[in-house]
Amino acid sequence: MSVLRQKAGISFIEIEAPSYIVTAKTIAEHMNTAEAKVKEGLMVNQFRFPGYSDNFVTMAANSLYRFIENAYKTEELRAAIERYGIDAVYLATETSREGSKAGSALVLEIVEPVLYKEMKESNNPDKKKFLSYVLSILPYADILETKLACTAEAKTVNFVVNAIENGSINSAFVIGPDIAIYDPKAKNAEITQGAASTFLYMTKNPLIMRLDHKSVHYNMPSDDFYKSNEHTPHVPSGVGSEINYVFDISSAVERYEQKFGLPKKFYIVSHVPFPKEAVYLASFLFMHMYRRMGLVEEIESKLSMKEPLYGEKSSRALLAKVVSEYVDSDADEGIAKWLASNEKVKELWGFHKKLREKKLKEFEAFKESIGLSYSLKLPSEVGNSYNSSMWVALASLLLNAKEKKPVMLASYGSGSGTTVRIGKMLLDPGSEQIKRLIDIQPLMRGRELSVEEYRELHSNMIAKEEHDTNGKDRVQMDKELLGDKYDESLFKLVRYDKNRKGVYQFNGEIVKSGPVVL
Repeated sequence: MSVLRQKAGISFIEIEAPSYIVTAKTIAEHMNTAEAKVKEGLMVNQFRFPGYSDNFVTMAANSLYRFIENAYKTEELRAAIERYGIDAVYLATETSREGSKAGSALVLEIVEPVLYKEMKESNNPDKKKFLSYVLSILPYADILETKLACTAEAKTVNFVVNAIENGSINSAFVIGPDIAIYDPKAKNAEITQGAASTFLYMTKNPLIMRLDHKSVHYNMPSDDFYKSNEHTPHVPSGVGSEINYVFDISSAVERYEQKFGLPKKFYIVSHVPFPKEAVYLASFLFMHMYRRMGLVEEIESKLSMKEPLYGEKSSRALLAKVVSEYVDSDADEGIAKWLASNEKVKELWGFHKKLREKKLKEFEAFKESIGLSYSLKLPSEVGNSYNSSMWVALASLLLNAKEKKPVMLASYGSGSGTTVRIGKMLLDPGSEQIKRLIDIQPLMRGRELSVEEYRELHSNMIAKEEHDTNGKDRVQMDKELLGDKYDESLFKLVRYDKNRKGVYQFNGEIVKSGPVVL
């Protein structure tokens, strides 16, 4: 007996980011390396960086506030809000260090008073009515904060899809604000910093993309990346991108194929800590597809090298064998370091590196077919935004692709785990309607930081506790460092009080935070 499922998916996407830009030239000069290593080696043109007064709460609050503005102005979005409401506000982040209060509650605490003030002061009866409606339903929304490295937002989306399909909710806000900052101890990681927040409005009968209820998960517990109550993460192994990422996603993709089959043609978007990592994944998927078609020998001949599988049927199977050898060994090192030092794994990675560098026409055509030239445009300008990065890539794909095809969403989070599902485009990519439903205007503004400005900001970010116990004014700190580059618009963190509670401002005025009951 078939189960009647509601159609669930995404009706709106918005990308929020700090206004400060670190270019490839600037980070290369700072790290005393070649600019080509940044732009060509990692495919990073620039990344967004926070000021002292930017944090995960301000980015998420700006996302929510901007969405309400868009909903009022956009006819089909307003109709969706009025029909499906706001049943949940879920926030996914690994930047939060609040151990009790959900980040979504913190965001509502400062956004609701601003909306209330605008409603009271508005001379537009229609806008007053709309804001009153929004404020009347927000207190009844479920709130939650989720955390699982860079895949928590994808898993939250998974949860929302299931909830909408079974009829328990009609809609949800899913917000993913994250800031990636690395100290010099994390080898080569500083180049892959970034900051952004994505806002997804998910509803029944979605406007942009329907998400299939079928999904597959894979996890391999590993210590390749972790944050032990610190502002910046530990990256002890240096193999997250080279091993865990492709192993986890490849495992999930193969499992999805076995259970449900794959579309004949599809795009793929994945977590993008730096754009070149998506190309790493592409080479493994390429060999998998050619193996399935019985054409591997043709590729090996052109490379004058066989893929070193040591008798296994696939690269995924070889990696699994190496993992099993670790389990059966007496090694006391972590699995990530075991994989990194394994000679078979090194050979396999060497083969795929050669495949990528050779630029075979077959591989170049495959990269184009899965949409990499479209999906990596925005990530190469935003940088690593942890939970947001896959959704930034999705927005990039939907705005730039030339053909409507199914989209494989392959999230990844260090630690490590992945979720794979398929989405169906409902609008022609790049169309005027989709441009109304994907807001990237915050990316259109920006101010480049000089090397000196970046160094001062970065050194202070990694040297200090996230919470200032002396009540220092962070807005003033930004003004002193950045002068006329400082952007004081929307929500900013002014300071932490003696109880480590954030004090926020909106457009330069302190927000009287607290509940708004109508």
